[in-house]
Amino acid sequence: MKSKPQGLVLKKFFKTLRQKKVILALVLVFSTAAVALFLFPQKENSAKLVLTAEGAKFKANFIFPSKTRNDFEQVLSSVNAPVALLDGVEFELESTASSALAFALPVAADLKIDKKEISFSGSHTYPNIAKIDPEKFKFPQSTNLAVFTQSAKAFLKNSQSLPFEFSGWLDENLNSKNGYYIGVFNQDSAVLVIFQPEKIDFGRLSNLEFKEAEAPSYKKEKLANDTDVHFVKLDDEKNLSAAIFEKDGWVYLIFSESPLQETIDFYLSENGGSVEFPESSGKPASFIGWFRNTGNFTSSRYLYRLLLGQNLESAEAFKKIEEARFSLLGNSFSGLIKFK
Repeated sequence: MKSKPQGLVLKKFFKTLRQKKVILALVLVFSTAAVALFLFPQKENSAKLVLTAEGAKFKANFIFPSKTRNDFEQVLSSVNAPVALLDGVEFELESTASSALAFALPVAADLKIDKKEISFSGSHTYPNIAKIDPEKFKFPQSTNLAVFTQSAKAFLKNSQSLPFEFSGWLDENLNSKNGYYIGVFNQDSAVLVIFQPEKIDFGRLSNLEFKEAEAPSYKKEKLANDTDVHFVKLDDEKNLSAAIFEKDGWVYLIFSESPLQETIDFYLSENGGSVEFPESSGKPASFIGWFRNTGNFTSSRYLYRLLLGQNLESAEAFKKIEEARFSLLGNSFSGLIKFK
């Protein structure tokens, strides 16, 4: 059997996360595990999560050490949860997302649950996932989400209202030999993509004509350090624009409904506070994600809409998270979730 292209896998992975049934099921089993571990004093708050496929259905099982079924029946009764959860939680997905998830099963993860923190590590069986030595970049201090990935086109096309002509330009030019670094920041959830293409056709941007544009869609300006910055007006109604420029061999692509100048100055003139991503692990990675929702930089409704689409019922669960990190290193993964 041939391996599926990794870009297709990640596209389906994001689509899987946006399935309401999966989100609600996993939130439910994680919450039940946490309640159980909190209510029963023990030296080590640990558990194992095993995700398997049973025919067309998926099943999530928690295995708790040194606890009897009667113990957990008492816990579930105290929180008005069905005792059937002890037999696992089953859920189904639409066929495309289902095949993508099934291909990586079984997935096993060891969990450690502290007072306001869950850490986990585990493995999966999806074959031949490529790994790259990630670079480290500065992102605006208001960054709520940062991702290192090897596929970015699907995310951009699903999250932005892009004209057909510009979407076609991305198909030909959004190619990177060293992965993609995506940041979401500011109250309007502006999106930044940093990538390193073999070549890029900036000249064609000036020839793009958008049928619904009321004014010329393209202009070029020379800004700090004599850098050519290309501006493209994408959606008049939403006031969505893009800015594209090159610095030190990397291309910076910014989408925003607010003025772009502040973000451009941040990178070209190094103005403003910053955070670094990703944290250095010294190991090649396939995917790294960081969700940050703390202090003056709490996530906006635009970010939740970006992640969840119209299924905003799940946003309340995200609002209770202060920080979350996830790293996929080939066939192993690890992560951390901190709660407020």
